Amino acid sequence: MEKELSLVKPVLSKEKVLVLAGDLKSRYRTKMQYVRKYEAMAVITELSFLTPQDIRLTEVRISLASEMQDQKRAATSKDKANGIWIEGVILGDRSTLDTILAEYVMKLENSPIIQTVSILKSNIVTFKKKEVLQFTVSAKIG
Repeated sequence: MEKELSLVKPVLSKEKVLVLAGDLKSRYRTKMQYVRKYEAMAVITELSFLTPQDIRLTEVRISLASEMQDQKRAATSKDKANGIWIEGVILGDRSTLDTILAEYVMKLENSPIIQTVSILKSNIVTFKKKEVLQFTVSAKIG
């Protein structure tokens, strides 16, 4: 049986496993560099895709942490590193403004890029003799 087993099992040495592990780490680092480089662009693209026509974004702030900042934050606290701050107004009939905001938040929550969406502010204001809903939303990127 041991002869048969020696014919079947692959010949792996500790050195080969270490070389393969090093190669995987190198590829992982390269991919993470691309993620960090294009993460903000991906978030903006996702927001433009998810935002309906009756919502106008007035300000979008994206906070991304570099690798060094991530390591410092991990060592000091459990602070959120990556986040989005979205301010905007919703145009339309007064009776549907809250519904449109709720639908928008649900779309953001269902996004693979945006997580933990919360409404920070939601006020009815008058703009050009019409009532609009002014809102502020925060979310995490991940």
